[in-house]
Amino acid sequence: MRARQVIWLLWLLPGVALAQPAQRTLLPVTGQAVQCLNGQAAGFSCNQVTLLSFLPLASIDDDFSQDDTTVVRANDIWGWVDPETDRRYALVGLSNGVSVVDVTDPVQPRLVAFLPEPERGHAHKARPARAAHEGASLWRDIKTYGPYALVVSDNNPGHGLQIFDLRKLKSISQIPVVLEPVAHYHGFGKAHNIVVNEETGFAYAVGVREHPDSLARCDFGYHAIDLANPLRPRFAGCFKSSLGGYVGPGYTHDAQCVIYRGPDPDYQGREICIGTDETGIAILDVTDKTNVQEIAAFSYPDVGYAHQGWLDETHRYFYAGDELDEVRAWRAYQEDPRSTPPRTRMLIFDLADLDSPRLAAEYWGPTAAIDHNLFVRDRLLFQANYTAGLRVLDISDREQPVEIGFFDTYRWSDAVRFAGAWGVYPFLPDGVVLVSSIGEGLFVLRLESVPTARQLPGKAPRTGFSAPAPHPWRSTTQLRLYVDRPQWVQVQLLDLLGRTVQTVLQGYVGAGSVLLTLRGEVAPGLYLLRAEGETFTAVQPLVRMR
Repeated sequence: MRARQVIWLLWLLPGVALAQPAQRTLLPVTGQAVQCLNGQAAGFSCNQVTLLSFLPLASIDDDFSQDDTTVVRANDIWGWVDPETDRRYALVGLSNGVSVVDVTDPVQPRLVAFLPEPERGHAHKARPARAAHEGASLWRDIKTYGPYALVVSDNNPGHGLQIFDLRKLKSISQIPVVLEPVAHYHGFGKAHNIVVNEETGFAYAVGVREHPDSLARCDFGYHAIDLANPLRPRFAGCFKSSLGGYVGPGYTHDAQCVIYRGPDPDYQGREICIGTDETGIAILDVTDKTNVQEIAAFSYPDVGYAHQGWLDETHRYFYAGDELDEVRAWRAYQEDPRSTPPRTRMLIFDLADLDSPRLAAEYWGPTAAIDHNLFVRDRLLFQANYTAGLRVLDISDREQPVEIGFFDTYRWSDAVRFAGAWGVYPFLPDGVVLVSSIGEGLFVLRLESVPTARQLPGKAPRTGFSAPAPHPWRSTTQLRLYVDRPQWVQVQLLDLLGRTVQTVLQGYVGAGSVLLTLRGEVAPGLYLLRAEGETFTAVQPLVRMR
């Protein structure tokens, strides 16, 4: 039986059903942050996480609903910062499109725009006026490429890739407004996720299904798209791994694609994609889109459904979630209460040698909730674990994560069911974290000031820069800024006359370290990288070569 059919059937089972219980009305929480006190914030269970604001689904969808009988659900989420205005936005996937919420003031979020779902079926047909709820999709994905939002859907054979220009948000005269796509790529029909590598300018639709207008038959695997001109995206090739098998051969459910800067010298500077491919993990060298090479394909014990994962910032460790292992454990426990009770499991892979990955460790969470999506930002890992909500882990010791905070977006239980937190986006400035919850809406959160879990008693945290590598540099160099406590920090690249050439970082930084990346966008020469915080000032000389 195909995995998607399995998941649909599981949603119909008691205890793992997707549907929200009736008559559960949630009110917005705005105007003032609600700190987590005695394990509660505005009625939600929490620990060390502040609720900045909450918008229920009615607040981010009702202005566009034209069919009161349709139940709208939230799905995936992404974020975007306008580099010209510094305004911050949440891009909230819904079953009928994407809502754009301005979260620049995180305690006063505002719905400003809606990105509509195209008509079901043939991709070239115009969208009729009442199509906002037609082709409703439980699965939608959004990523950004520069100022553009890229949107795909897994339940509309005519969807393709929608491209929206988010710069239009600066010129809207009244809110909310419906934005139309500036480009619509018809090279495929459905896709489960869209992966973007901003460094290379390529997008990869994964879990694709084709339709009669398709440019190529990339069924189930990767469909590569050249974004050199985002208004005229071009087909760049299709490929797949040797895994998959539930939905179809070579099916990739999700992936992360990067320019590799990890410890394996054989692949330094290559573009690799790490895919969660239902029955395991596959690593592909996609540098040449016409000659993709599979580096490794591997499974792990008790695989249920390899769902999604993310590299740490050293590109050595890959953290992955399995969406069905908790369900299997729950069912086994129901049949035999003497068996091991289910707990959330996260897999930690050591990729020091990309050709020979190894399962380094398994992390077991405090609840039985199904883990869904996760992302890594420096030493912190953020999980969206369905009924257990947002979980924040300290991964200073990469193989031994420690939970340091949580915010449960689903009040009613931690049961093994497909309800609650779907997605998390932890990459906004100032420590703001966005969470989409299926039947609840948008949560805007911030991790409170907590000590580094690995900090030794009596030992002060280090403050200042690490050595840059490589150095001198031509195209890209990286270094870490270590901070003694959470604070507002500004990092600027200065020329020898003290003039600001580039603002590298400006915002709230937690205690620990943050990875800084400088690219060859400045003239060759000697520069000073200056960091100024509330408790320190640090300067690092840098040389860019021709």
